[in-house]
Amino acid sequence: MAMPSHDSVDAYLADQRDDVRRTLQRVRAVIKKSVRGLDESVSYKVPTYKLAGTPIVFFAAWKAHYSIYPATPAVFEALPQLLPFKHAKDTPRFDYAASVPVDLIAALVKVRADEVARDAAPAKPKPAARKRVAAAK
Repeated sequence: MAMPSHDSVDAYLADQRDDVRRTLQRVRAVIKKSVRGLDESVSYKVPTYKLAGTPIVFFAAWKAHYSIYPATPAVFEALPQLLPFKHAKDTPRFDYAASVPVDLIAALVKVRADEVARDAAPAKPKPAARKRVAAAK
């Protein structure tokens, strides 16, 4: 079954069942509050949050859970409390029936923003190699 396309996060949320929509609205609010300056859009058919044009996180609704992407190795290393939610392809899955782990999601977004900022930072130039001067004989 193909995921329908949406032109906004509001449209994406409106297409969900009521209980899922309430949960995802909370997730959306946590993400938006976690890092200042995030731009919200739909990319790859799911809600996407970018910082300076670079994707930081996505979330997606599934039948029995929602997921937040990407959870990179750096995210799991920085947030070991995320490990119980880890599933295939290093994707954390959260059950709709459980309360939204607000602090954990906020921390995930912050770690991802830091990770992306680090990766985007220009590399420091290496110091010029000193020429070895042969000793005059």
